[in-house]
Amino acid sequence: NGLIQVLNTVLLPLVHTNLSEAIASDNNLTYLNVALQRAGMKNMLADASNAYTIFAPNNAAFIAAGYADINAINTADPVVLRRILEYTLFSGRKFIYDYILTTDATDKSEQKMYTGSNIAISLVKSGVNYTGITIKGIGNPGTGTIVKPNVLAGNGVLHITSLVLKENL
Repeated sequence: NGLIQVLNTVLLPLVHTNLSEAIASDNNLTYLNVALQRAGMKNMLADASNAYTIFAPNNAAFIAAGYADINAINTADPVVLRRILEYTLFSGRKFIYDYILTTDATDKSEQKMYTGSNIAISLVKSGVNYTGITIKGIGNPGTGTIVKPNVLAGNGVLHITSLVLKENL
């Protein structure tokens, strides 16, 4: 009459009422927070009536993607930023363990993002145990890691990543 999910970590209590607040409170996500403001997406992620999962690029990921500082984000085209950010999220809540439970024997799957394009998900294995996932956008030459998984907010889940997902080459 139910499902038991075995976790390898303790889930923290709900601290943030929404994803916008969770992003704003993390010093490693200041570039993302500014990008969301510039793209006009802060209210979307504060809306309690919709749930999202976000693969949130940390500051180092934005720097590696060519945004040298906050000013580079503030001067970027808001339409371009919005398209980039929409490729980092999708509707609904999904924890890392959900990928481990639903991925087939290939250890690979795909996730459809808000833009309609998919990202590649690969399971990470340590010995016989699955310990996490890596992510890769269509336009990324390499994969990114999940730096901090399963940050729960009232309207979704945040996975902090080492990669800005790219939809185009």
